[in-house]
Amino acid sequence: MKLTKPIDQALYFFAVLTGLYGQGKSTLAHTAPGPILSLDAEGRTRFLENHHIITFEEWQESPKQKLGHESIVVLPVRSYADYRKGIDLVTRGDHPFRSLVIDSLPEIQEKMKAALRPGVTFENYSRADWDVWDRLQHFMMEDMRYFQDLSLPEHRRPMNVVVVCPINEDEDTPRRPYVQGKLRKHVMGFPDMQIAVKRVKELDDETGTTRPAWVLILNDDEEMRLKCNIPGIVSHHEGDEVWDPDLTEDIAKVINHQETKETA
Repeated sequence: MKLTKPIDQALYFFAVLTGLYGQGKSTLAHTAPGPILSLDAEGRTRFLENHHIITFEEWQESPKQKLGHESIVVLPVRSYADYRKGIDLVTRGDHPFRSLVIDSLPEIQEKMKAALRPGVTFENYSRADWDVWDRLQHFMMEDMRYFQDLSLPEHRRPMNVVVVCPINEDEDTPRRPYVQGKLRKHVMGFPDMQIAVKRVKELDDETGTTRPAWVLILNDDEEMRLKCNIPGIVSHHEGDEVWDPDLTEDIAKVINHQETKETA
């Protein structure tokens, strides 16, 4: 099947990618359509394979260089100022990137907290500190709204947005995103999809042995609150699970009616 829309009219998605720690969220997030701008607050991009990794400084020195589908420009987020540098770039729209990856939301929240009130912990909070906390919650909710807008065709330079956010590991179910404050309850309301990745063991019927496998879950299961509001994704995959997922093949190409590996 051929692409039915010109590239400048392509559809983009906003996804919150969740799951327990160590399940492969960062790896899967970077399978979004490239070139990717990765705001990496956890250092996970150094473990990525089969990608052309470029530092943000290297790209700034030669911004006209050609970036391919496998290109990932990495901006390490060591402070809130680093994070804003990346957001300001995509806001201006003068860039070559098709996708933005935020890895991860809890770490960005910590960077913002440190910027608003350095050196303060919950043990020594004052009334003024709680006012700062309220401001932080407001700013983060505004950022989630901005990511929502960034994926819309009306934006001056729309992009796919993938926000990585682990879930809590306690026994309470359904598990929620591992962020603090009211954002914990409201994260799910912003993206087109809140989806989760799991590592499982798959049985080989011929050999009787098992192998590690990767499953993307599109809608609620027993442990997590999830959603997929994009028409056609669940029906295309004939259910709520995608095995050995790839965000370009299994999400971006499907919503744009492009030929995928399954239909080629």
